Amino acid sequence: MNFKPTYLYIKTHNVTGLKYFGKTTRKDPVSYTGSGRYWKYHIEKHGYDVTTEIIGFFTVEEECVLEALRFSDINNIVESKEWANLCSEKGIDGNNIGLIWEKRSLEEKNIIFNKIKQTKNNKTKEEKEKIIIKMIESRNSKTEEEKREIQRKRVESWKKSRAKKTKEELDLEKIKRKEFINNRTQEEKEVIRKKQKDSWKNRTQEEKEKDSKRKSEYQTGRKYAPEVKEMMSKINRNRFVITNGVEIKKIRKDQQIPDRWVKGVNSEWRHNSGKGGRGNMRITNGEVEKIVELDFVIPEGWKRGRKDSFLK
Repeated sequence: MNFKPTYLYIKTHNVTGLKYFGKTTRKDPVSYTGSGRYWKYHIEKHGYDVTTEIIGFFTVEEECVLEALRFSDINNIVESKEWANLCSEKGIDGNNIGLIWEKRSLEEKNIIFNKIKQTKNNKTKEEKEKIIIKMIESRNSKTEEEKREIQRKRVESWKKSRAKKTKEELDLEKIKRKEFINNRTQEEKEVIRKKQKDSWKNRTQEEKEKDSKRKSEYQTGRKYAPEVKEMMSKINRNRFVITNGVEIKKIRKDQQIPDRWVKGVNSEWRHNSGKGGRGNMRITNGEVEKIVELDFVIPEGWKRGRKDSFLK
């Protein structure tokens, strides 16, 4: 890619004092507002009352890159709260954002996350609603093929990022997710639950039917990949069903059957699966009825039969 003559500049907001270091190939760097994410939000909120200082005009790519990196490093523009930059300025286009992100340390990533979080928290309810409306309009304007392509790219990116991680890192992420969910207060859980309900209510009947159909297809296993089906089959091969007459659960073959539980299922489950209820008996204590196998030891206070025959 051919290098275009480039300006390096500093934008300083006259009201808040926040600075932004950037570059542009436009002829008038003063009228150019800047492209940084945090900076754009800041001027959208506080207005474009800005002073522009030109650092230099470069026609040689190497000189531009060296000066941009040197300035970024000396002024610590990423970590400093005086600057709106989320990453170091390189002075050229075509940066591989994914590669840059992978090279960042955990500290740098946390700094960027905190700046973005601060940006979101500073937005009013009306601003958030406008963003949501724009997102919905953008999504609705896309064709089904475009939506599928976007989803495919997201899945590929997710798989690549997981493939680079070790098993220990993946396990640690899982633990952190569980801790994050468990640390939520009851109020936060209620708010999330309410949002989910409202989201479902606001959908059209066609959207609800489409979503229900998609979930049903996944539950029946029609869309599971062959390797996933094979994995599920292996898991089930090493387990068997046990019951206490009321509940049914699966345990591993190397686990010991708990006291008052037996191998197998209750008669109701067998009836539904077309296997009948042979080999079982019903016991009661006058209040509760249970289905157990014939060799089950009837405890004290219980007798064979239904609860309406307990006192007879």
